[in-house]
Amino acid sequence: MKTFYSILSLNIKPEINERLSVGMIMIFQEKVYFHYSKQKLSVIQNLIGKETYKSALDYLKLIENAVTSNEIQNHSLDTLNLKVENKYDRIFSKQYLDYLSRYNNNLISFGSTNFIDLEATEQIFQTMFVKLVDKSAFDIIDDKVRLIDNFKKEYYPKVKSYFNIEKEIDSTDYPGLITPVKIDLMGKNEIEVFAQSIDFEKKIQAIEFNIGSLLQLNRAFPNSKQFILGYEPNKQIEINHRIWNNIRSISDFEYVDISEAEKIEEYAISHGVTPLFN
Repeated sequence: MKTFYSILSLNIKPEINERLSVGMIMIFQEKVYFHYSKQKLSVIQNLIGKETYKSALDYLKLIENAVTSNEIQNHSLDTLNLKVENKYDRIFSKQYLDYLSRYNNNLISFGSTNFIDLEATEQIFQTMFVKLVDKSAFDIIDDKVRLIDNFKKEYYPKVKSYFNIEKEIDSTDYPGLITPVKIDLMGKNEIEVFAQSIDFEKKIQAIEFNIGSLLQLNRAFPNSKQFILGYEPNKQIEINHRIWNNIRSISDFEYVDISEAEKIEEYAISHGVTPLFN
């Protein structure tokens, strides 16, 4: 009963072989676990540059999507474009990870395959990830609440020239509103632009309240642009994780992970967004 794992590293300075551990993949029989550190990538993006950061993030997302897809156990991973021979059918296996660790010289590289004599579980994977990749990952809920608070404290001042910050509006401002609504970011160009952060690990009632506010805005401003800022909740909190997945699939909102919040600023700049109220 062996579980195999490999550490994924970002090649920061290939000329001196300087690397940063950013992810881990773990395999036990047909089970595959994968996670990468958005925190580490976010911290280091100014050092490696915007294009390198985006390339690394896109590549890690490709792996994440492949692992979480329903067909991962039986189908090839051509979408990863790893440019290797079809020797192991490009499936996640110990042999394939061994091959990647030897021959894959992309921006993200796979470390040598190691094993532990235990059956992999979500808890074992998280424990190993914290130990080997990012000690701040998989923190308790209170820490993630602070993460959201810290994000708002650091990021919102950067966009105050484009948005009103955490302002409440009601029917005296817009008759289409039934009850007062407080939204994190409010702006306008040819249409109204709103952004709301949601902590998807809070109690369901708190999430429902935030979503209800956005739905009310959607009714009052059917042509508006609405962003939702958040992060993936722990998969063990089943209902919350399902809500997070549902939100990402609704076309009325554009979901943005807080590690990629600069997308909202980029939208504001390219669309000439100004605060909704002077």
